[in-house]
Amino acid sequence: MYEKLEQLIHDLEAMNRQPFIGYGNPDADILIVGKECALTEGSEDWKLFYDSNFAQWKESFEGHGFSYTHGQKPYDFKHGNFHPIFPFFEQCNKIDRNKKGCGTSSTYFYYQRLIDMVRAGSATQYEKSPNIDFFKDCFITELNDITRKSKENDDLEKDDHSEIKNTSEKDSIGCEQLISSTLSRL
Repeated sequence: MYEKLEQLIHDLEAMNRQPFIGYGNPDADILIVGKECALTEGSEDWKLFYDSNFAQWKESFEGHGFSYTHGQKPYDFKHGNFHPIFPFFEQCNKIDRNKKGCGTSSTYFYYQRLIDMVRAGSATQYEKSPNIDFFKDCFITELNDITRKSKENDDLEKDDHSEIKNTSEKDSIGCEQLISSTLSRL
């Protein structure tokens, strides 16, 4: 897979394109394709985590090392200390919408739950990982090359989280039922 990713980077560069490629282990058996990244174009997070993604992968092939364990070390990339193989190293496995702690987005929280269930082979009896580490078992990319505004920039009232909470709980139950059904057929 690494050879194919390196060829993709070379081909895209020849076409003068540098799109978002993704995060995680390109050698993994699991591919997660999201709808689109939730980052506001031009923001600092967009520059580091999205706009620089192509360059970060390219730099990985040019001497920073290229294996999952390399992503566990800080690297001084031209575009920041961030490795696309293992982004957000040691991020806590809890939702942190305000970005004040070590938590993560709800999307990554549920991706982690999904991978924990797959690892355990059960949607009901699995051990919750303390940190976000699903990147070692999957590769994630986006269907759309254009980002959307993040929810924190939407016009949601700060004190109206009931709709978000109810949606998350419903999505979680649906996700667990889908995983349970899928695992039972394996």
